[in-house]
Amino acid sequence: FGVACVQSLALGQYFWRGFRLGLRLRVAIGQVVFLQALELTSEERHRFGVGAVVSFMQIDAAKIADAAPYIHQFWSMPLQLAIAVTLLYNTLGVAAFAGIAVLV
Repeated sequence: FGVACVQSLALGQYFWRGFRLGLRLRVAIGQVVFLQALELTSEERHRFGVGAVVSFMQIDAAKIADAAPYIHQFWSMPLQLAIAVTLLYNTLGVAAFAGIAVLV
């Protein structure tokens, strides 16, 4: 019970900090794009159009911000998989690889 509570608190903190980082990234990217848009000449503004600038500011920044909480999955998932396979192998022996083959 205690371990489940600690895990829940840790995951809550992890995702809270991840989403907060994503929000800060979204604001920072929007601000940089907006400042760059202010420096465009009128010819460049007509070439890009308002829609492209708004897209960079909102949609593309949102995609990066939405990925921020999950960025650690790139390194933690292979590590978790290796630990799980090791524990299964220690418990079941060679039979653990049959279960892994079914998953793959």
